[in-house]
Amino acid sequence: MRAVRPAICCQGTNIYVVWVETQGLSGNYYFNRSTDGGTTWLANQVRVDSGAAGDVSSSPFICCNGNILNCVFIDDRSGTFDVWASRSINGGANWGADVRLDIAGGAVSVQNTAVCCDAAEIYALYTDERDGPNRAQVQINASGNGGANWFANDVRVSQPNPPGLNAATRDVCFVAKGTTVHVVYSDDRLGESRVFYNRSTDGGTTWMPADVLLDAGPQTLEDRNPVVCCSGNNVYVAWERDYDATSNEDVYFNRSTDGGLTWQVAATRVNTGVAANSTNTGLPVLCCHGDNVVVAWFDTRAGDNDIFINRSANAGGSWLAAAQRVDNAPAGLNAENVSICCVGSRFHLAWEDARNGNKDIYTNRSLDNGVTWQGIDTRLDVTDPAGANWSYDPVLCCRGNRVHCAFRDERSGDDDVYVASSSDAGQNFAPDQRINLGTPPGVGEASDVAICCEDARVFVAYADDRNGDDDVYFNRSLDGGATWLPVDTRIDIGDAPGADESDDVAICCRGDRVYISWDEDNPVIEGPNFTASLDAGATWMPAPILLSAGLQPSGGSQKIACTPNYVYVVWDHSTNGPQDAVINRTPP
Repeated sequence: MRAVRPAICCQGTNIYVVWVETQGLSGNYYFNRSTDGGTTWLANQVRVDSGAAGDVSSSPFICCNGNILNCVFIDDRSGTFDVWASRSINGGANWGADVRLDIAGGAVSVQNTAVCCDAAEIYALYTDERDGPNRAQVQINASGNGGANWFANDVRVSQPNPPGLNAATRDVCFVAKGTTVHVVYSDDRLGESRVFYNRSTDGGTTWMPADVLLDAGPQTLEDRNPVVCCSGNNVYVAWERDYDATSNEDVYFNRSTDGGLTWQVAATRVNTGVAANSTNTGLPVLCCHGDNVVVAWFDTRAGDNDIFINRSANAGGSWLAAAQRVDNAPAGLNAENVSICCVGSRFHLAWEDARNGNKDIYTNRSLDNGVTWQGIDTRLDVTDPAGANWSYDPVLCCRGNRVHCAFRDERSGDDDVYVASSSDAGQNFAPDQRINLGTPPGVGEASDVAICCEDARVFVAYADDRNGDDDVYFNRSLDGGATWLPVDTRIDIGDAPGADESDDVAICCRGDRVYISWDEDNPVIEGPNFTASLDAGATWMPAPILLSAGLQPSGGSQKIACTPNYVYVVWDHSTNGPQDAVINRTPP
């Protein structure tokens, strides 16, 4: 027997764990618990699923609310993969009979299951092809009383695709709070990629009668690389629009000011000051605070790549008539690959810039919601001569008056990871430091750098091929970036060092809690993996958790977000053809 795919939920000192025990291709679903913070556990594990022995159980999720536990999983006892739920009302000592949730689906298999819980509200989201081959739709079932009862019939969230259209769904965002559930996704039902939105305000019982198309442009165009920011009831979305005939791009925007109930009728082009479809713009980034929102991107209107922004002070209702250039690089020298963060009225940008020869990292800031910017950019890779070696891929994090920028640098050979930090709101930065300290400089290529910060704590994760194929490493500072661990920590410990590719790293933090996800290429644990630390990165889970459904998954492009109560991971997923976007969540 082999135990795989664990999931965890905790409340205070109570820890609840579920997993699959497999023998060959078959398996069942098991549970154990600790009531003293993990010191002791039940002497005998408890089987949760009530299917016949040997039925496949996979993709477990667990939610806890006091002594009421709910487990949701995929099981093929009926001949197809279906979604089932089991419930315990005594902390897992006993479990009730399983309840099938995809009850309107008939004899079709489900995929891409995600679960979100908030106290007694439980939501199970999944896709299936009940409407026909290559016509997968998003379905939901929900309970408002801690799993005691579920909908009599599951409810379709997305709208049907035309018959025969092999539509790929991606960029899904699934958030639930109380009885309000928001789902955002894109698919190719109109021929090219489009972004859609739907929401429920009654625990998933009913949904808007039609999902909302956020980017109603011509069907011959493709909208891609969306970015999202939320503040209160304001929801902001920006994306890149590609014109295939000219290879030009524009940047578009839409917003809701009532929590997603209504959106602007038409999306707004924000790379203003030039005609539409006349320049190459790309890779927009977005940050917001209240009604103030700033979008930044690289732009070729002057002949080379420069950093431009547009801003709105009325929640996206109006924008500058001409987008504003931020970087101060001389004409003809490229500035691109911009990152953004914001705190209150303060907005920070960082980008890679070739004004000195090879690319350096520069930053600029605005103290007035993007109205004015510094007349002189600040170079961050100052421990290497300007333009001597390549520095690139900056990522920013800011909290309070602290601003941190992590980036890749090849001054010593292969790429290393460096961090520059400011404690005075970006007015001054300390000299950059190398933090991939478990190997000599320039030995092993670092990539996919991700950063998160909380007060004086700075957490950085990255992929690194020092052992062969990429592994995932972590380092931290607890004093605002002044000092770091002398040796970085490898956290993708589900296989031998360097044995398989681990990349697409994402990180999120709340206080001392640090959450990291990545894409794992090991055949046994292939797909999105997750680990967590509750003590600021001093120790980590004994084994990563595989987040994807167990149907020959492939994952990538991980994104992670965490709230005080939940952690969400979303990724691209491909099982038998076009990609889907899949989300999973685990209570912290």
